[in-house]
Amino acid sequence: MMDQPSPTAEGLEKRRSQASEDVSDAKLWAAELDKLRRGTACVFLNKFEEAEKIFRSGIFANSEYDMLPVPARGHDLRPAYAFQWALASLLDGLASFANDQLDDCLSRVWLTEKLAAESPDQWVGQRFLRGMCYMFGGIVQILQQSFVKAGVNLTRSWTWIKSMEKEVLEYEGYEADVVKSLGSFVIGTLNLVVSMLPGSIVTVAELVGFDGTNKAASIGLLEKCYEGGGLLAPYAALVISAYHLQMRSFMGESPTNEELEEVRAILDEGLKNFPNSCVYLIELAEYHAVRRNPEGALRTIDLAGRSCDRPALALVVNMKKA
Repeated sequence: MMDQPSPTAEGLEKRRSQASEDVSDAKLWAAELDKLRRGTACVFLNKFEEAEKIFRSGIFANSEYDMLPVPARGHDLRPAYAFQWALASLLDGLASFANDQLDDCLSRVWLTEKLAAESPDQWVGQRFLRGMCYMFGGIVQILQQSFVKAGVNLTRSWTWIKSMEKEVLEYEGYEADVVKSLGSFVIGTLNLVVSMLPGSIVTVAELVGFDGTNKAASIGLLEKCYEGGGLLAPYAALVISAYHLQMRSFMGESPTNEELEEVRAILDEGLKNFPNSCVYLIELAEYHAVRRNPEGALRTIDLAGRSCDRPALALVVNMKKA
């Protein structure tokens, strides 16, 4: 057996340099992730303006909306900030019942897609984010009742995401926890949303490999994201709740008592982490309505109106009380 050649001094130095760069990149990643988490917390604590400032600071250089340059080190996270900026706009719109907020949200989604597509940093998270954009854009278009456009983008998202599913769910590296969490959230959400579309659109999706028959597996992926406590865990909690409380009624289904208790536990945990969160309170009011507890629903929606400075929500509260 031949002896392996000893590494040269130059080779050892290269290894040390690479290890040092990896540690530095991981530290940059951790710092940016902490900032994104703070922005997300602000969204769920009804501090929408503060969340906007945090997310914009990761995209734009100034108040004139001049774009930040691609960072010299670490990942280009401008698209990640833009995506969170879009999510914040969606939840603000849902809390305020403002239709024009959906247009603003959609424009932010396409900005995210553009940034991700043009970034020189084409790592797996960046490429996967584009598939998330098509999914999110399709969801917003459903809310706008643009079902054909929604179907096109959701089918496009499915094709994109399925081509990367194995790579994402088996990813290794210092970013692995975030990448796998995103994968669980997106794949689970996409399955549920596409399965609710009109039959003709679902048929088109099935031609590119969509199978929405196993909704339990989709919920399982969302629960995995939620239980992991990652960046999108608060959003996963909302999707799980909305599926059981609102989405299933469109499919002629009703949640079981066990499923409703799971939803209640998720919402209670959400309100423990984010006291008086408007979006969680709105879902909790829906829970009380499904449980045929109108008094509890009115009390909860009233608390949501008082917790969130959104005049349109206050109007809805007063209409429900009338």
